[in-house]
Amino acid sequence: MTLIEVRDHDHPLLGDIVRIADETLGAGLYDVPSLRAAAGAPSATLLAATSEAGVVGWGYGEELSGDRSWYAQFGDRALACASGARVVSVRELAVVESHQGRGMGRALAEAVLAWARRRGAERAIAAAWLSPAPRTSAPLFERLGFQRLGVAAAPYEADSRERGWRCRFCGGPCTCQAAFYGLALSP
Repeated sequence: MTLIEVRDHDHPLLGDIVRIADETLGAGLYDVPSLRAAAGAPSATLLAATSEAGVVGWGYGEELSGDRSWYAQFGDRALACASGARVVSVRELAVVESHQGRGMGRALAEAVLAWARRRGAERAIAAAWLSPAPRTSAPLFERLGFQRLGVAAAPYEADSRERGWRCRFCGGPCTCQAAFYGLALSP
């Protein structure tokens, strides 16, 4: 497996990442223009995991700025964790089913956390879908030392209705629960 940091706005891997997002997370959640913006943002990192089969996973981390009230639905502890000055969100980790269980998710998460540390982030946060998927990122975050700070009933429902993406498990707007995780980062 090789990890590639996607920094070029027109990187040819963006279409493959959208395909994996559609397959693993839900159709329409991401598109090439939104990923192009992430790939070019200095406050974000976009990673592709490749194998002999091509792109088989991806990760996305972003330094938070602005309003963080969305995290209040996970409870006071989660909102406090997300409200720090230098907080990076592990926004997405996804690996195609045929390549899960091989350490790719962990490698992607560790690469996002290493990027966060280089930026001087004090904390990393993540939300893990608690969907009927055979594998979710919740156990991975716990193995990496993240602490579960709250659970929200359907945190992605409004976004999925507004943007029109379909949850892979709900078949329509996403009503899956999600757990919020926080991790103190040391330099």
